Amino acid sequence: LYDLGPACRHLGIEALRRTDAVSTASARAVDLRDASGHTVNVAVWSDAGPTIVRWDTGAHALPIVVRVGSTLPLLDSAVGYVFLAHLPRPMTARVLRTQQRQNETRRLAVDEIAALATAVHRDGFGSTINQMIFGLAALAAPVFGADGALEAALGLVLPSRMFTTAEARRLGPLVRSSADRASQELGLITDPGPGAGAV
Repeated sequence: LYDLGPACRHLGIEALRRTDAVSTASARAVDLRDASGHTVNVAVWSDAGPTIVRWDTGAHALPIVVRVGSTLPLLDSAVGYVFLAHLPRPMTARVLRTQQRQNETRRLAVDEIAALATAVHRDGFGSTINQMIFGLAALAAPVFGADGALEAALGLVLPSRMFTTAEARRLGPLVRSSADRASQELGLITDPGPGAGAV
């Protein structure tokens, strides 16, 4: 007969915001906003799916208002792509089924979902244009903890009319490097590759 009210949900989101991963990713998000001029966000995984825990508005007006605590669609957002690509399938399958049943995200074949995940792994980030909402383009990259597990997604949002080929080439590496820096600050040690000397 009872459910959690707005105050409880706000308390839960605030608790998430105070974690080391979120505070570290948030600092890099602010740097990304200043370097790109575009709106940025940080999302973490919750029982409801990718959940926005930080949103910093950039210099360009967007055709959408997203509040902290909002849940994003797995198959219609760049942030959703990141979680699909880097979380174990059993963690995302239930949320995906629920979102599809409630028409909150589109339906894709298994091989199409696999192709999205492969692209995220290959490029180091996910991207969408006119997908979640017409007039909006987005990119997102994974932030990993010291153990290599996905901790958060660092996203960037801009008007789709500005998402030119040149801007895409600029923003992709910028988002990825910002997320990589957050991962390093959280203790992730990347493989230096063959031939690197021991430290």
